[in-house]
Parts: sequence; C-alpha cells; structure tokens
Amino acid sequence: MRVVREQTSYPMFRRDGHFAVLVTGEMAGKYEAPIYGMLAVEDALKAQGASDIQGAYEGQLKDEGKTTLLWDSEWEVTYVTFRDMGWPLIFALVGFLYWWWVSLAVLTCL
Repeated sequence: MRVVREQTSYPMFRRDGHFAVLVTGEMAGKYEAPIYGMLAVEDALKAQGASDIQGAYEGQLKDEGKTTLLWDSEWEVTYVTFRDMGWPLIFALVGFLYWWWVSLAVLTCL
C-alpha cells in the first residue's frame, strides 16, 4: 500500500448529508477480523508519513475540514453490539452468581 496525493473526484453525498469518498475492501487470509486490517492500514499510513489523516472508529465525523478515515460497516456493527450488550451481560452474570451463592447457602443450611 502507498499513499499518493492526487486530485480526487467530486465528493458524493452520504445519506446523512456529509461529504465522503467511499472506499471498500474485504479481508481475506489468516486474519479475517476487521480490526487486524484496520490496524494494518493505520500502521502503513504512519510508515508512509501520512500523519494528517485522522482515524475514527465509530460515530460520525467531528471535523469535515480534515481528511478522516472512518471505519464503518462490519466493524461498527460489531463495536456497537458489544458496547450496547456488554453491561447487561455483566449484570446478568453478577445476578446469576449472586443467585447461585444464595442458593448454595440455603441448601447448606438445610
């Protein structure tokens, strides 16, 4: 991968009205999880001196005046799912362990 500055096409509008040039890719090989590709692309950009490109892992762009690499699609679905379901899972596990401990204490007393 190499970074080359050139004239870009006229930006497309995304459905939410933000300017964007969309680039797609697909992971294949030994590591197919999106995070490995994301980290590899960021490392390659840093190695080529493209420090003016900022990365965003979720949400919308905060500053459209800067070039931003917004990771979207499969990564965002995975991130949002674990973010939204992580705390309920922790509370469910704590509740289950509390129930198990109380049940064990009651059974021990019998």
